[in-house]
Amino acid sequence: MLVAGDPSFDHIALTRVQAVWRGGVLVDRAAIAARFVPASPLQPLADPSGPGLLFDFESEKGELPRHQRFPETDEPGRAEVTVAAVRDYGDDNPTSFLRLDGVLQRGLPHQRRLAVTLVPSRGDVFDAGNADALRFRMRARTRGEFRVRLSTKDVVDGDAFAATIAVDERWRSYRVPFQAFAQVGFGRRVAFDPRTITGIEFATPIGAVGEFRVDVDDVEFASRP
Repeated sequence: MLVAGDPSFDHIALTRVQAVWRGGVLVDRAAIAARFVPASPLQPLADPSGPGLLFDFESEKGELPRHQRFPETDEPGRAEVTVAAVRDYGDDNPTSFLRLDGVLQRGLPHQRRLAVTLVPSRGDVFDAGNADALRFRMRARTRGEFRVRLSTKDVVDGDAFAATIAVDERWRSYRVPFQAFAQVGFGRRVAFDPRTITGIEFATPIGAVGEFRVDVDDVEFASRP
């Protein structure tokens, strides 16, 4: 396994995985992530609070849905993030999408991250009780890893339910089962309740440094068959 940094001096370097070999063969982590690819196209439902297409970022004025960004206030040159709706009607994705663009400088606390959290447009929770997975499309400027986090009403100390996925320069569809999300462990352990999701966060991995650009589209909760 190749990591960015020296784990003998900085254990957080173990979270910055650059490449993995198994039996002398380079592992294609993006191909492994393809197991989350949905078999059917996204279908919007009438009720945006439950299973179905939640965010497609289509807006004539480039407006974004309700969201929160992290950091809330930029530290120029150290931790900066821009969240925008991008209208880019290319051949590989003829729609608008959400873009997270920013930079993290080495030496910041390992809890520091670049993130955007999508929050309910109506009420205070997403009720995904009839779903079993989060589904979305994503691409990044460079190959690497990204985190997806689900917060619930019971999470009061920031230790949200997280899953890590492999991303690259191509648009890919991901279907991440709820059972793949887990708390990191620094906060109080709570049971995951999909009926009380308060935010869907897309964030840089723990300990990440450098420049980042990630595009997200077609976020939905996937219903059980």
